[in-house]
Amino acid sequence: MRYYRILIVLVLVSGLFGCQTPGKQAAVVKQAPLPEIFTSDSLPAAKPWTDKGFQNDPNHFQFAIISDLHGGNIPGIFEEAVKRINLMQPEFVVSVGDLIEGYSEEETEIDHQREAFEKGIEPLDMRFFYLPGNHDLTNLTMAKKWMERFGPSYYHFVYRNVLFLCLNTEESLPSQMSDAQIGYIREVLAQHPDVRWTIAIMHKPMWTENSLVWEKIEPLLAGRPHTVFAGHIHIYNKSERNGQKYIRLSVTGGGNSLRGPAYGEFNQIAWVTMTEAGPKIANLDLNGILDEDLSTEPLAMIEALSKNSWFTADAMVSKSKKFKKGRSVLNFSNPGALPLTVKWTVKPHPQLTVSEQNIDLTLPPRSNQKVPLEVIAKKPIVLADLQPLLCEISAVYNPPQGSLMKSEATHALDIHYNWQGPEVIQNGSFSSGMENWITRKKTPTSAELKVEQEGVKIRVFQKDMIYAMVLVQQVGELKKDTDYQLVLKAKSLHGPDKIGVSIRDGNDYTPMLIDGKTEPRHMISLTESMKRHEINFRIAKETDVASGLMVFSFLTENEVVIDSVSLRPVNKNLTAQK
Repeated sequence: MRYYRILIVLVLVSGLFGCQTPGKQAAVVKQAPLPEIFTSDSLPAAKPWTDKGFQNDPNHFQFAIISDLHGGNIPGIFEEAVKRINLMQPEFVVSVGDLIEGYSEEETEIDHQREAFEKGIEPLDMRFFYLPGNHDLTNLTMAKKWMERFGPSYYHFVYRNVLFLCLNTEESLPSQMSDAQIGYIREVLAQHPDVRWTIAIMHKPMWTENSLVWEKIEPLLAGRPHTVFAGHIHIYNKSERNGQKYIRLSVTGGGNSLRGPAYGEFNQIAWVTMTEAGPKIANLDLNGILDEDLSTEPLAMIEALSKNSWFTADAMVSKSKKFKKGRSVLNFSNPGALPLTVKWTVKPHPQLTVSEQNIDLTLPPRSNQKVPLEVIAKKPIVLADLQPLLCEISAVYNPPQGSLMKSEATHALDIHYNWQGPEVIQNGSFSSGMENWITRKKTPTSAELKVEQEGVKIRVFQKDMIYAMVLVQQVGELKKDTDYQLVLKAKSLHGPDKIGVSIRDGNDYTPMLIDGKTEPRHMISLTESMKRHEINFRIAKETDVASGLMVFSFLTENEVVIDSVSLRPVNKNLTAQK
């Protein structure tokens, strides 16, 4: 091959110089001038445009940042994000981590998840930069597999005189960065003192997750213009430290209530334009990025799945405080333009039998189907002793092109008396364990729970702004025009602390009206002494809560004990102050 290339060059050279007519100089080949960037008609002084220049500085460039894909991910979102990134053509794409669901030590499963993600980014027209999150580096096996596939878990690069620091917040303990990594940051910054900007990208927002670590890094960035990006919390937030922007992104398919940009909860692509004055950041809501074949059907179907709006179940109202039997109607709805396959399965229940144990349907586009359900008690049972009737629900769209759109959830059927009172919290004293409570941890290592004589003890190992652990119990229907009283005993074992209490209606928070103020979540201040706490509230919304959930959130590193929880209606005037 090399021989032929040399031969071609020699032929060209001989054609230019070896075949000249004796006594004559070779003709000079002139290159056509480059066209002017901007031309126009010859106009008098007045002209139909402004005097400002064109935004065509060659040092300006655009890149995109995607945030968390996993941690309760919504299938189909990331695939749509890849398509929309290609529409906008940034020069490259960076991630803030949580690229796979992770939390496995099985190498074949880890490889399968990695390969699925790499297949997902294969359609991108531009370079993609990997960065790990807690779902990517959950254990030593996953760290080993990362090294085999991608190399170092922290690194840097320079693009158009902008330094990019891609950092690993999961290097050892949760929310930890080793001294070796901090030394690496120090060395890289010393090697690049004159870059025009520094962009630091990491998964967890270390300035809130582990301030002791960040106190070692932040001084290294002092004196240079920089911007910091992170994810993890799944809620957008912008703050400033020392005059520099710190951006915590929402999600690009990860679990999220999706209440909208006003709540910082939306599927996003961060679009960053690098200018001489620093980065200009546009947070693009994925719902607003549409291609030339304008169609909102895929996003409408994804939204229906993400909010579980395709399924509802009518509440069963018992005629007495002892439940014998009841009827409900299961409502299946397909708002999309494709057939929707739905499955409904009742979990085995020690106290109840149902007329429909399994339902498997395919709903035509834009159709509804109702299925009656009868529930019978094996013997009459007091509602306060009735365990939740849980069912597994799933719905799948299978587009002719693209990935499956799927939703899976556990739904609790609501069975109640006109009021399940006077106290509707079951196991409020925790004397019989946790049978009626649902517990959820942010990560497997974020917290632990123990039932002790004094109550239930929650130990939190890592701080989280949303929750490290929650206790959840279904409390049935809550009326919008009724005053309620929540009572509990609680204490903190290691100094003052706060826990959060909230009401949820399905996946949505229900605001609570307390002392004339509307709060999405009420914070209870604890001391080291066991004290009684009383919260009087109303539901601050226009409609009743059909199937309310009482949620206790534990946020900070500490040990908290709670006991004697009760919820009941009271006669207090809690209307909003004028």
